[in-house]
Amino acid sequence: MKTVVNRQTVNIGIDLSVAGNNNFNINMNLRFVPDEVIVRSLVYADQNAADTDAVSCQVWTNLIDDNVLCMFGSGFSQITQLENHFTLTRKFQSGSVNFQVQVIPTTGQGYTGNGNLINQAVVQGSLSVLLEFVKYEN
Repeated sequence: MKTVVNRQTVNIGIDLSVAGNNNFNINMNLRFVPDEVIVRSLVYADQNAADTDAVSCQVWTNLIDDNVLCMFGSGFSQITQLENHFTLTRKFQSGSVNFQVQVIPTTGQGYTGNGNLINQAVVQGSLSVLLEFVKYEN
């Protein structure tokens, strides 16, 4: 088992009902260069009372090679505990990280990560994703 020498959590929160918030940048400044990022939880509080067109969404980022951190469904509020582990192949400690909330592509659109930005008239709610950055002993 790997020995953890440092860890830091970062909460990414955004109000998706505000125009343009489906594509945003967060400036991060970590205390160390992490080996891994773990998605610990996702909270989505739906605010669209008239929502009849629930869609499957994905949280995309340029932080990881796989690009997609996690997924959620609109149309209802949810709290999800996760254990999504991603090895960071590019050394990162500080800088601007892009996040996008996309509709999960259908079979005809290709693979995950090729989604279009969500329609903010349909997906309206507060989204929070808790990330844990971890450094292991060499």
